[in-house]
Amino acid sequence: MTKTSAWQKGLLIVLGVILSFVILELGMRLSGGIFLSLQGIQQATSIKPNETYRILCLGGSTTAGGQNAYPAQLETILNKRMVGRRIRVINKGVPAITTSGILKDLERNLTHYKPHMVVAMMGINDAWDPLQMAPANEHPWIRKIHSWRMYKLFKYLLLSCNKFKNNHAPIPLKHVVSQPAGKTWDIDIRALSAQDFLKKISEKDALDKDIYLEAAKYHYYHGQFDDAIMILNAACRHFPDFHYAYSLLGSFYIEHKQYNLALPELQTAIAISPTSEWHYILLAQAYWSMGDYPQAERTLQGLLSVNQTCDRAYGMLAHIYREQGLEDLSRKYERQARALRTEYYLPKTKANYLHLRNILRAQGIILVCVQYPLRSIAPLKKIFDDTTGIIFVDNENNFKDALKRAPYTQYFIDAFAGDFGHCSVEGNRLLAENMARVIEQYLRQNVLATWR
Repeated sequence: MTKTSAWQKGLLIVLGVILSFVILELGMRLSGGIFLSLQGIQQATSIKPNETYRILCLGGSTTAGGQNAYPAQLETILNKRMVGRRIRVINKGVPAITTSGILKDLERNLTHYKPHMVVAMMGINDAWDPLQMAPANEHPWIRKIHSWRMYKLFKYLLLSCNKFKNNHAPIPLKHVVSQPAGKTWDIDIRALSAQDFLKKISEKDALDKDIYLEAAKYHYYHGQFDDAIMILNAACRHFPDFHYAYSLLGSFYIEHKQYNLALPELQTAIAISPTSEWHYILLAQAYWSMGDYPQAERTLQGLLSVNQTCDRAYGMLAHIYREQGLEDLSRKYERQARALRTEYYLPKTKANYLHLRNILRAQGIILVCVQYPLRSIAPLKKIFDDTTGIIFVDNENNFKDALKRAPYTQYFIDAFAGDFGHCSVEGNRLLAENMARVIEQYLRQNVLATWR
């Protein structure tokens, strides 16, 4: 009997591993198809008679909004249309949150609210998050490996282990602030008034710039406008080249319609950092809101001279030209903005949308993907290789039609994204009515039979 050599044994082991991998991969793909065919039955029977249908809304400041935000209006509209049924819409929008932040809070929100449906309008803030960036020239073989079910399984298990550790770790209440000579100091910005915060920062001679931004945003989003302004002014005095402080100061003034105060702050931010597109967008928005179209146009053209691929600049120029009746120019810049946005979702945004879909699908929860106003739904749909259990809401044409009847300011209070901004009460109503139409259709076709 011929004795098997060591290298032959090794080769057999490698071939066995490869064969096992192939069998598992094929098995997961086949079982996935069977699972998806049963998914509709599970989702249609997920609500009991006389139960309140719960819809959880996730997103950033475009969702958070306040009492006139689209989730509150969506609840009112749906309850009026679905007579005899109870629908509750929960607003968990968080200003400035990224898709990664939304996923971080997802399990806690699902456990607490037990929704039947999740509405997600997210991704716009990822563009300002440096952690979201990924190589654009990823090798085709790497992309192929990322599409394998086995790869996704191992990645999911790894993420689950990390998530378990993170979920059971204490939530930090304090920020660690650097001081001279390498020393650090803990500070809880939520436990201090603006005056006490500035006093303690001054006493410790803190070196960290970002702590000022965090404190200012905390006070601002808790309705303490004057305190936020005080903190940012102190940051500008202490760090004269801190362009982000000037920019945030300008954005707060814009939101409070104090445009004349916003202008010098944003001009200073651009002077310090002439390649930061966000500063130009805010300055152009201030001029536009004041009705100074020439200055808004010059600001945006200045941005395009620095960055010719800034879709937000083209989108804002399209609106500015349209308001002046310059339709040909408006269409030209709108086409350029659209061309730049053909593939505008960042790799991390795509991954987080897919992760959200997978988590909800495993629990039989319907996902409603809502596109931002005036933007094409096509790139959002392209994220998903399989749209089972997903409903899409397109807000492009309804807002375009609305802007033919009324000025931009009727539906938006700013233009932070270039082609759209935070919605006014009427803009949020337009969002809510469109979502309600799509959601009502789904409920009547798939849920109503078991929901008495």
